[in-house]
Amino acid sequence: MSGDVVKCTEALVHAMLNSEEYQNYQRYEGELRSKPKLREQVDEFRIRNYHLQKQEGIDLYEEVDNLEREFEHIRKNALANAYLEAELAVCKMMQDTQTALVKSLNISIPDEV
Repeated sequence: MSGDVVKCTEALVHAMLNSEEYQNYQRYEGELRSKPKLREQVDEFRIRNYHLQKQEGIDLYEEVDNLEREFEHIRKNALANAYLEAELAVCKMMQDTQTALVKSLNISIPDEV
């Protein structure tokens, strides 16, 4: 990898680590770490949500709604909800970065990937 790309990648990583989104995520991560029972419940929600997103042949909207109802008590917890929202913001930042790269570079990627 060329020196310029390495330097720019390091700068991007630095910018993302110092972003408000990532800082919020880290703060809530630390708070959640001090509450192991709540952390376990949040992780169960995250794992099940992840598996739903990967599943084929299901009505995703209906299944996610069912999951949200099942874990409604978690989403009503201020810390758990703030953590999940912060995690989503970081994931969105990473997705937007990847999308910008893919759109800017002329690389042929099949639609089904």
